[in-house]
Amino acid sequence: MRPLDVDDLSRAILEVCSTPPEGGWVYELVGPESISYRELVGRVAGMMGTEISIAVMPVWIAKLGAAITSQVNGGGVSPTVIDVITMDEVVERNADTDLGISLTPLAKTLRHILSDKKGET
Repeated sequence: MRPLDVDDLSRAILEVCSTPPEGGWVYELVGPESISYRELVGRVAGMMGTEISIAVMPVWIAKLGAAITSQVNGGGVSPTVIDVITMDEVVERNADTDLGISLTPLAKTLRHILSDKKGET
């Protein structure tokens, strides 16, 4: 996956709204760094100073568990969410250059998220 900073997404939306292209146009925008979920979880845990253990589970089991818990809880992670987070992300041309925006490095985004979380506790 290529996580995108929400502020980068906001800037992209504002840019498209302020100078809309003629006709129909599709922009694909992803973050600047490709990373697996396992790597992302490990990186965040490291930034938090937390040791973790990651286990592997077949996707069908995750979808079954999500189906049951989302029904019981009336929402939350559903099988569709599992589909979205496990699908391949293919972008032929990232729109950052076309839109004239600079993408925030993933490390900076994660530091920002983690500093916000510390303020909540």
